Amino acid sequence: MATTGAYNRFKRNLAAGAVNLASADVRVLLVSSSYTFNADHNFVSDITNELSGTGYARKVLASKVVAEDDANDRATFDADDLVWTGANFGTPDAAIVYVHNAADAAAELICCLNLTTKVATNGGDFTATFDAVGLLRIV
Repeated sequence: MATTGAYNRFKRNLAAGAVNLASADVRVLLVSSSYTFNADHNFVSDITNELSGTGYARKVLASKVVAEDDANDRATFDADDLVWTGANFGTPDAAIVYVHNAADAAAELICCLNLTTKVATNGGDFTATFDAVGLLRIV
């Protein structure tokens, strides 16, 4: 996955100290190629073309890690890869990362990750593998 971009609301929240990625309830939803990234999107309700079908559900990120990478002068956010079992919900094009809250439509967006390998689901398992250097890099 490559980071297509971070959403502006997340950038503001990060600068204001209003989000803690290590402790927040961070989740992922998948969209088709019909979704166009727009940094001005703020909430899950702004997302169009979310996938649906057999085996699809929004997923919770587990084993979240925020790290300082002095060798590369950046901070990273990473989590375990995600697996959808019995997946038959089209061809995922991107993963949208967001901070979940009780009103999911008002959940605030973090970033959009382009899935570099486009694989049509056909009833088997679908795995979203995050970049080896992290799901998100802050430079």
